[in-house]
Amino acid sequence: MNKSDLQIHSAYFRELRTCYTLEDFNNKLCLNDIEKAKRVVASLKRTGIAKATNKKEFDPNELAETETQYLITDDISSNSNIGYVLNFVGFAYTENCLIKCYPKYIESESEQIESHLRKVLKVIKKINAKDEQVFLFNGEEDSKVFSWLSIALYLLDDYYSNGIYSNIHTTIETNGDGEIAFEPTINETMAILRNNTPYYVEFLTINTQSNELDYFKLLHECILTICSKKLTDAGILELFDMSPVELSSMKLDDFGDDEYIKYRLEKEIQSQFVTKKQTLLKTLYTFIDKSKSNEIEKSVSLFGTNAFNMVWEEVCKQVFKNESNPTLKDLIEKPKWNINKNILDPQRTLIPDIISIDKETNSFIILDAKYYLIKIDEQKKMIYNQPGIQDVVKQFVYNQAFYDFIIESKFKKVVNAFLIPPIHQETLESDNKTPLKVIGEVTFDFMQNFGNKHLDSIKVVEINPSNLFDVYLSESTLKEMFIKLFLDKER
Repeated sequence: MNKSDLQIHSAYFRELRTCYTLEDFNNKLCLNDIEKAKRVVASLKRTGIAKATNKKEFDPNELAETETQYLITDDISSNSNIGYVLNFVGFAYTENCLIKCYPKYIESESEQIESHLRKVLKVIKKINAKDEQVFLFNGEEDSKVFSWLSIALYLLDDYYSNGIYSNIHTTIETNGDGEIAFEPTINETMAILRNNTPYYVEFLTINTQSNELDYFKLLHECILTICSKKLTDAGILELFDMSPVELSSMKLDDFGDDEYIKYRLEKEIQSQFVTKKQTLLKTLYTFIDKSKSNEIEKSVSLFGTNAFNMVWEEVCKQVFKNESNPTLKDLIEKPKWNINKNILDPQRTLIPDIISIDKETNSFIILDAKYYLIKIDEQKKMIYNQPGIQDVVKQFVYNQAFYDFIIESKFKKVVNAFLIPPIHQETLESDNKTPLKVIGEVTFDFMQNFGNKHLDSIKVVEINPSNLFDVYLSESTLKEMFIKLFLDKER
């Protein structure tokens, strides 16, 4: 293997909005090897994050939010009419290539793109820690396979939080320097009685020792060093703002062959009763069991999501303080089915993304987080890629469903809005402290004037993602700023 084979090739790619040809991959990654570019694209297709499409017919303004249109099933081809769309935010590592996919609302690569992608990765990582289904692991034909990257990141995270694996050996000594073991001292040593008070001439003490040459401690240090070096070489460690660790000069072969190492780990797992340590040992076992160097080099490892719309929704729910009160959701009536004279209730009904009540301003809030990149053609007076008619109808239906509750509760203000990424790049690039901007509204007379009820329009609120993610990561809220935004508009 020559030095060029070990070189890491890295480039940025845009989620969903750009159609890349095979030549684009070859050039952006500086491969100068069309066959290697084919292998990279094949790996991305195999994991489901790259979709082949007819480039001539591809129109990002007509892209569905959950799938690409004009999809074709082809072999990896150098045909310039065939392109590939990446339905992914995060990074993929394969064939010594790091493909960094940034969100579609960023129109062009800029100096801020890496810092923003780092922020996005932290958000995905935090959501994944809460067991949300947005983290995309390695997959091949819908089956999970070993991801050395996810294992390595987990081990380094655990090390930063809990340190190196240690085995504490506890022994009882006579008159040692440790803490006195009162119960054994009373039960097992002689005491001298004086004035009915026992006096002990010897004490049993507790001596705890950590074995610095412990097999598993050294193995843990060795694997951490291997993981850190691989992530550093791949340019991945810096994306997470992690510091490299170099704890060992040993090699895995120094601990025995794979079967022996796994045997030792199995025995240690069985004798270990601390849950965190058990989890760590099992992770080390997986690393040894699966991480053959040739398998790692040929596989594709992913960190990110092919459902960034779920990330957008989850972040908005937290930042705008979605009410978890089930009584509110119970106000939305379920349809009833009458089948063979049996009245049947369905299990589910419409559920808004975000319902919130602001007591200070006496406002009722209904929000829908939409990861849609709206495009406007001012000359043709056309709008593209906006929330669909069903989304508009649902927002008005939610307002209808809460109408009686709103009247009875005497709310002064009802805010119904879509929360979308910026359609203006100046909003995205702005560093100001006002990440929210009302850019328009949706009216629908048929839905707004139903019976004797009149509903306000649905506002369209543009959000600066960078500010939004900062607020989420700091576990703060934009709710007060959001309410103030609407109150100020009315003054």
